[in-house]
Amino acid sequence: MQKVSATHVVFRVETMLYYWHIMSKQLLEKVKKTMGNVDISVIIPVYNREMYISKCLDSILSQKNVSMEIIITDDGSTDSTLDICKKYADLNPNIRVIHQENKGLATSRNNALNTVCGDFVTFIDSDDWITEGAFESMLKAIKENNVDAVIGGFDRVREDGRLMERNAIPDDYKNQIVSEEMFWELNSRKKSNYLFTVVWGKLFRQEIWKELRFGEGIRFAEDEYVLPDLVKECKAFFLLDQIVYNQTYSQGSLSRSEFDGNKLGSPESKLKTCKYLIEKGLHEYAVEKWGIAVGEVILMTKLVNDDETKKKVKALGKEAAKLGKSLAKYMDTKKKCKFLAFYIWYPIFRLIKTGR
Repeated sequence: MQKVSATHVVFRVETMLYYWHIMSKQLLEKVKKTMGNVDISVIIPVYNREMYISKCLDSILSQKNVSMEIIITDDGSTDSTLDICKKYADLNPNIRVIHQENKGLATSRNNALNTVCGDFVTFIDSDDWITEGAFESMLKAIKENNVDAVIGGFDRVREDGRLMERNAIPDDYKNQIVSEEMFWELNSRKKSNYLFTVVWGKLFRQEIWKELRFGEGIRFAEDEYVLPDLVKECKAFFLLDQIVYNQTYSQGSLSRSEFDGNKLGSPESKLKTCKYLIEKGLHEYAVEKWGIAVGEVILMTKLVNDDETKKKVKALGKEAAKLGKSLAKYMDTKKKCKFLAFYIWYPIFRLIKTGR
């Protein structure tokens, strides 16, 4: 048998990757020619949402005075979700369905981003729906105000459509253009934190996502993990005084499922944001983000039950202590006490709980 050198193997792999890159670009150009110019690329990742996906798609298709393409990435659904999506695609030429093995929300969105044709991009979760006239309002706002992103309010609703909670743009910022620093100020507010963390309910210029992608392998808090990089790309945001999105509080939501190692993505993403804010000199907001991350690290230390997750918790605890030490001089007395308690007692607490 002829021996194959390592150099030859590397050459073959690099050649395959090169041709795959060329084929991907050709495929994208073919899609763009087929679709033509559209205003908005709507990205919908979906996994086992046969009860919700039709309402989601109907709300999008009913939007008026906006041209769009709808890119659905089916993440290996095992129910009838994929069949439903294919039927919609058969009836609507502006719908494309991408099917993949189950790889998570981040990969699903990334695969869709690789094929977008629109001048603007928006994200929708498959069990949610869009308010009537939302796309037209957001498109008008982003063009007239010459900003990189428009942020609208959202309603959290029960599965039967009953309103649970309204998350509107804060009164002192309605219909205003805000800078990055103002964005982080709103993100640090308890009442508006979630609104200024998630990527859905917003409209972005397509150029923002030209190189930017969600963190592959991140299976929880995917939006917050990409947030520092996303905000860095946006020079200005317009805060639209309109409810544009409806978030369904469904039973199958990952955020309300039992603990597993994927949920460490939440404190990990907050610590990533904390580091970014320190680099930007926004220490006040970094302290707030650090405090939330520490609370999550402590909570998850109580819940971990396998060796691999225990290692990750230990690493996050060390990272939190390191960041807290650099932020201590910016903390008030109450937060300094919290930091000292964490810095001194957390290693002992973790050792008792996890044996590490």
